[in-house]
Amino acid sequence: MDDEHNGDNAPVRRHKRSLLVRRTLLKGAAAGLAAGTLANSGLARTALANDFADDKGRKIDGRRILLRGGTILSMDPDVGNAIKADLLIDGKKIAGIGPGLSSRGATVIDAHGTILVPGFVETHRHCWQNTFRRAIPNARLLSDYAALTHRGVGLFSRPQDHYAGSLISGLSAMHCGITSMLDFSHNSRTAAHVDAAIKAHLDSGLRAVFAYGPASFGTWDRQWPQDIVRVKNKFFRSEDQLVSLRLATPLDAENFALARSAGVKITSDFPTNVNLILDLARQGVLGPDVTFIHCTALPDSVFQAMKDHGVRLALAPTSDAHYRGLGDSVAPVQKGLDFNIPMGLSVDAEVSLSPDMFSQMRQTFYTQRMLANQRFAAGDTNAPVEMSPRQILEMATLGGAMCNGLESRVGSLAPGKEADILMVEADDILNMPLNNAYGTVVLGADNGSIRNVFIAGRLVKWNGRLVGVDIDAVRKLVYASRDYLAAQTQLWKPDYIVDGAM
Repeated sequence: MDDEHNGDNAPVRRHKRSLLVRRTLLKGAAAGLAAGTLANSGLARTALANDFADDKGRKIDGRRILLRGGTILSMDPDVGNAIKADLLIDGKKIAGIGPGLSSRGATVIDAHGTILVPGFVETHRHCWQNTFRRAIPNARLLSDYAALTHRGVGLFSRPQDHYAGSLISGLSAMHCGITSMLDFSHNSRTAAHVDAAIKAHLDSGLRAVFAYGPASFGTWDRQWPQDIVRVKNKFFRSEDQLVSLRLATPLDAENFALARSAGVKITSDFPTNVNLILDLARQGVLGPDVTFIHCTALPDSVFQAMKDHGVRLALAPTSDAHYRGLGDSVAPVQKGLDFNIPMGLSVDAEVSLSPDMFSQMRQTFYTQRMLANQRFAAGDTNAPVEMSPRQILEMATLGGAMCNGLESRVGSLAPGKEADILMVEADDILNMPLNNAYGTVVLGADNGSIRNVFIAGRLVKWNGRLVGVDIDAVRKLVYASRDYLAAQTQLWKPDYIVDGAM
């Protein structure tokens, strides 16, 4: 398997590790961020994300790529699944799926021993705070979380700190196979903070959704929500780009109307006012352009209203279980199933929680299974059926795309859709022999299983490593931001790394 074939269309073998990539950072990036300006700063990816070479120094042409001989889980009922099949990428879109596709004019990448699945789509993460990842792994209350974030470092966060947190969130998401992530940015203290976070997502290469929300505590410019119009005109004039825009807002009919007038969709985090939700439903304010997050401990009447109006549900299975104060602390996956509401999965707060989709899939799988089994054991004749790994993977892909308003572009593998694709190891020591592809992805694989990642046809991770990213330069930005905020707040000290004080 390590030998290269001769010829222009020779397969690029997966075990070759000496990938040649250009790792560059725009000159002055670190200095610009330290000075508080984003002019001519930020992480520079390679000019073309497919500008890489195999071990013989042959440049791999990124216009047409054929993934040869993989097991394909398309998540599209019209396309179906296949063993030892091919997938052709032409530009940023999928051009064909099936056995024996022609390799004419294409670079061939050997996909034998891998499972090809749509890129994971995450529906909700708070990126600005992520220079303090896992700082409070034992936080019990929402107030513990807020003390570090909204009432702590959030009060002192500068635009360059928003940039650093958002950048590492996007890069690590791609490393974990998350090709699309919604950034629920709820510390937008100034327009400069907003622009910095968006620039980080543009620089990362992720298919990000920036959900523009207000600051929660302290003084801020009160530019939200009306600033959504400026942001749309500045960054989002085209619908055909990787980074897109939503309004992050509490339940408010005027804000919903503002978002729609600006041509953006809406996400609301932790809606709890039952009467207000039902009133908005009666007014016709809710719709399929709205996504609710969490929705723990809400009555059936709310879920019926969500179903009737097409509202999507972004689950946060690990944070719901982690923090007291999020309703009944159980993600309402069963309610979503009972009412046939489109559901996606989310990481939520990296300050306490894992950053990957595998954690969310397994938490959801076993939570629903545990509750269903409990009802069955108690003699409930209406006990629900346990979810299958296929249903879980659908939530992590197409369901997430529906929550983020991207289902027409990504979330499944089909000709004409954009090529957001994962190549998951199925023939390594962790997963071999392959017996059930859905079970392998959902229950067997981990972040190390993500061999290659494509976003809109561009290779952003190759043989387990991000392409075109200067990790040392990113590290300097991140540590500088973390250390500044720690000094300002005195909420974190180096001793906490090992003594668990937080």
